[in-house]
Amino acid sequence: MTITFENQSDVITYAFERIISHARRTQQIFVAQCIWWLASIIGLGQGLVIHIDNLRARERLAPIGSQLEEVHPDRIQQILSG
Repeated sequence: MTITFENQSDVITYAFERIISHARRTQQIFVAQCIWWLASIIGLGQGLVIHIDNLRARERLAPIGSQLEEVHPDRIQQILSG
C-alpha cells in the first residue's frame, strides 16, 4: 500500500494518529495524552482531530461501501444522518 502526503504536517499527523490508535487499543492513556499534547504544542491539534474524524467516517461507510459508490460525496452525510 502506497501512502502519499501533500506536505510535512500530513506526515506528522498520520504518525500521531497511528500512535494514538495503538495507544487506545492497548489502553495506554498516558501515551495518547502525550501525543495530543505534542500535537497541540506544534499546532497540529485541529488537523489531527480532522484526520481522525475522517478515518472514523470511512469506517462507518465501509459496510455500506458498494451502495454509496454511485452517490455524490456531498450527499453521503445526509444519507447517514437520516
